[in-house]
Amino acid sequence: MQERKLQLLKNGLCFLLQSIEHFKCSENNKYDTEKELKYSTLHLFSGIFLILKEKLKREHWSLLFADVNKADEQSLLSGDFNGVNFTDCQNRLSNIGSVNFTKEHKKTFSILRKKRNKIEHFFESETLVSFKSTLAYGLDFAIEFIEKHLNSNLENDDKQNIEKIRMKCFELKRFVEEKMKKIRPKLDKQKVVVDCDKCNNKSVVPNEDNMKMECLFCYKSISENEYEDLYHDMLGLYRPKDLMCAENMICPECEGENCFVETKDKKNYFCLYCHYTAKQDSFSSCPGCGVIYQDNTGDSFQCSSCWERLCR
Repeated sequence: MQERKLQLLKNGLCFLLQSIEHFKCSENNKYDTEKELKYSTLHLFSGIFLILKEKLKREHWSLLFADVNKADEQSLLSGDFNGVNFTDCQNRLSNIGSVNFTKEHKKTFSILRKKRNKIEHFFESETLVSFKSTLAYGLDFAIEFIEKHLNSNLENDDKQNIEKIRMKCFELKRFVEEKMKKIRPKLDKQKVVVDCDKCNNKSVVPNEDNMKMECLFCYKSISENEYEDLYHDMLGLYRPKDLMCAENMICPECEGENCFVETKDKKNYFCLYCHYTAKQDSFSSCPGCGVIYQDNTGDSFQCSSCWERLCR
């Protein structure tokens, strides 16, 4: 299969970039808002459809045909064939490609498709200003879908365009508003939320599954090895402020060193390595060795290591 002749992803990314450009112009009073939103809608739907078909092609190229029994490689490469429609493409990805489309995704697709059809076939008299939230959600879906399903075996220009899409979306006021609204419930449940150096939003939280920190806004992932320098230095998080020997602080759970940050409620410490959480007032400084240890009973005056030495 001569995949190099199929440009589904490249074309999809181009459509998404054009949608973002028109969206951005709609937020500028110098341009015709309704016209810009119209073209943003058309390009967005086409872009989403193409990246869905790219995923379908990666499962098997025959799935791009409306009738897979009539799939023919030469017809595909020549472009002379009846292709899968949007609904069937979505269903095939759910059934074969293990893609989970939420109710919100399906609702957004339905609204976009109906609006696209009206714009293409009729004079659309309804205002599109109120449609901005749907466009923002559609762009967010596209970014998330690419990150989860298409972010491998990419050519350099595709990687560059994907990064452009992310960064340009961060410049869209409505996109940022809708995205933050979407992730707010998750952020509110977290004990630790810090700023992201990539998108500049306060949206980086621990990922419990793979021991990483990740940004819920832009999906940047930070590995365990990056924790200390990134969060203590660049982002301004600090070690326990009232303890003179904080550099000797050891997590009682994983025994990691210099890995505690203060939680946003200012009552607890949070281990960036193992996600262990402990109350600030449960820690004391050992007079024997200077190590900061956890004293849950309140009646201990030395760390366990010093006690062991005394008892020998």
